[in-house]
Amino acid sequence: MYAKTATLEILTADEIVAMLRPMVAADQRISALWLFGSFATGHMHRNSDVDLGFLATDTISFDTELILMAEYAMALHIGAVDLVNITTASLPLQANILRGILIFAREPERVTAVSENVSNARRHNHYRYTETFLHSARVHAGRWDLIDKATVKRKLATLEACIQHLETLQGLSLEALTSDVYKADSLLHRFQIAIQSGLDALCHIVVQRRLAVPESNYEVISAAEQAGIIANDHAIAYRKMVGFRNRIVHLYDVIDLAIVYAALQHNFDNLRAFHADIAALIVQEENLCNE
Repeated sequence: MYAKTATLEILTADEIVAMLRPMVAADQRISALWLFGSFATGHMHRNSDVDLGFLATDTISFDTELILMAEYAMALHIGAVDLVNITTASLPLQANILRGILIFAREPERVTAVSENVSNARRHNHYRYTETFLHSARVHAGRWDLIDKATVKRKLATLEACIQHLETLQGLSLEALTSDVYKADSLLHRFQIAIQSGLDALCHIVVQRRLAVPESNYEVISAAEQAGIIANDHAIAYRKMVGFRNRIVHLYDVIDLAIVYAALQHNFDNLRAFHADIAALIVQEENLCNE
């Protein structure tokens, strides 16, 4: 159900949470409330709905749901509110709600139970096939937020350029690198940019596919792994790359160049695999568009 008018000013997720949390906390009818969809992922526009999912304390009528929706719309000073009862929603929609922002939980154990039920259902049903079908349907209907392939491809091109530059340094000895400050700086900088550009591209895909709203580079990898778009063994290697990138960024004044050189010589294939995985995801998206 939804009430629809264009928003005059675009609210942020933090503003929505701050406006609704006290209201929900005082309303005994509601056990939990989530913000999901475009406002939760940060990809809203002026005509976006504010998507809210709720878990009722007890069974409530359809009329009460309408009243709740009106109350939330008035609290936010907008009419573009879409309210969904998580207990009656489809499995993909339930999963989407749970991936959103939990505004308030009166009974955390019930939220946990719902989350576990959805996770179990996804494991024992053909959820992935269903979601792939729905994704394709949304594409054809013009309703799916397709990944911005231009942005992802630009990030991918940066990663590829860094890989090519780093390959030119592989033939140098450790002594040659450490004795030339410009080559040493180039090694550190290119490794950092290579890993970060790959993470940025993957994060863009994760968010646009509504898999998660990652708050760290580690969460980007975990979300992609849990969704099955990155293989488990690759995810393990990519988490190590995140840690390696963090050392370069934060321990730049004490980092041992011998460790970086060893990564260049012995772990470089992980960077190539990262590039290949992201390129494959772009192809997968394009294939969905063409089906």
